[in-house]
Amino acid sequence: MNVLSAIRLIVTLIIQLLKKFLDWLEQFQQQKSNGKVVAFIDLLGFKNYVTKGDPTFAYMLLNDFHSQIITRMSDSSLPKAIIKGANAKVIRFLEEANGIDSFEEFHPFSDSVFLASTDPDRFVLQLSTLLVDSFMLTADAFDREIGPDQITRLQVRYPVIDAEGKVRIEEETEVRYPILLRGGVVFDDAKVAHIPGLTLGKPMKNATLVGPGVIKAYGIEQLHIKGPRIICDENFARQVNRREAKILLNPTSNKNYFDMLWPAAQYFDAGPEADVQAKTRELFRRASNLWKAFSHLEFGIHYYNFLKLVTISTRKYFKGTHFEGVIDTTLNEEIVKNSLTLYKADLMQLMFNL
Repeated sequence: MNVLSAIRLIVTLIIQLLKKFLDWLEQFQQQKSNGKVVAFIDLLGFKNYVTKGDPTFAYMLLNDFHSQIITRMSDSSLPKAIIKGANAKVIRFLEEANGIDSFEEFHPFSDSVFLASTDPDRFVLQLSTLLVDSFMLTADAFDREIGPDQITRLQVRYPVIDAEGKVRIEEETEVRYPILLRGGVVFDDAKVAHIPGLTLGKPMKNATLVGPGVIKAYGIEQLHIKGPRIICDENFARQVNRREAKILLNPTSNKNYFDMLWPAAQYFDAGPEADVQAKTRELFRRASNLWKAFSHLEFGIHYYNFLKLVTISTRKYFKGTHFEGVIDTTLNEEIVKNSLTLYKADLMQLMFNL
């Protein structure tokens, strides 16, 4: 073999190797593009409310949660809590964060929901606002310190028209269970499948999600998570790039997982210092009352973890801003005011380990 033939052979081998590499790269990119956000969430305590509480109000809890979705589906207007005098950029952010357009798939089943999205950044923002708004919908019932037998009871006032056509206001006691959800979020492959089913004996097709992403998201939720925590895997966290979304992901003790700090969405529309303090006190007080009411029960740990999540979310959201000092002072005051001195060291450690 002469030198020219050898060179031709080497060039041919290089071209073949390059082609194989490009084919592999194309396949990798295709696999990467097939990935999507897959989430599994369910209502915390729902099964217990049905079997040991009042099933009627448990079903109302489920309805209240889904009403938040229906509201977002039908209402594309500005959020009601717009900061007075906010600039166009802030308003656009609030419109985006209060939407559900990143939820390309939303498949409810009993007290659980599977979701899918191809926009991780927007998904974090929109899921967080959905969870905050859902909790706050009935949180008036937890706005005062009271015993566990009454903590979920709320006096509801509503208008009634009598036989003479006059309107009077009546009061009725209703049970309001807290709308808190927990679950898992991953970034992996999932597809929509249409499978046959029956409704009232008539054939129909149901849409459902299938794939490894579904199994992984469900598997995270089954890790016996304590409290209303949304646990995200490392792969999903790597897909989140936007600053407003990244700040809502906090590493857990397991480096492979992150907590979604969804309570921080409470502050998306916060205005001046007084408004920030008011929102902080309101959320902390309600979480604190739930914990104190149920702390003596086995499932009370769920509410303590909620209180911890509120504390971490608040502190991290304002870390490095001109509100940081105000937040530290406010949280310290609330710990004392809500008779949580015994837990102050634990909560303070969370605040300053961020």
